[in-house]
Amino acid sequence: MDDDLNTPSAMAIVFDAITQANAAADAGDEGRAHQLVAAIYSIADAVGLTFSADEQVPAEAAALAAALDAARAAKDFPAADALRAQLQAAGWTVETTKAGTTLRR
Repeated sequence: MDDDLNTPSAMAIVFDAITQANAAADAGDEGRAHQLVAAIYSIADAVGLTFSADEQVPAEAAALAAALDAARAAKDFPAADALRAQLQAAGWTVETTKAGTTLRR
């Protein structure tokens, strides 16, 4: 079968646009970044790709993450580990750095 869609080239264009959008956003060129993001969504829609919106972290999970940070700051590592386990059991991926805890699904 011929490669009528040339999928690898199409994906390269999408990834290039993503790189350019990130560079524009980092440079503070919001107008250009928004244009590129709109183009990315348009291309993705044309090939049947959809993006899900980021899930908002519920207040209860955010409170547990804050408690985890407080436990770590107090060097209460057993409590921090228990809080991490509780968040993970609820389906959250927990990333803890010096800057604090980030939750994602």
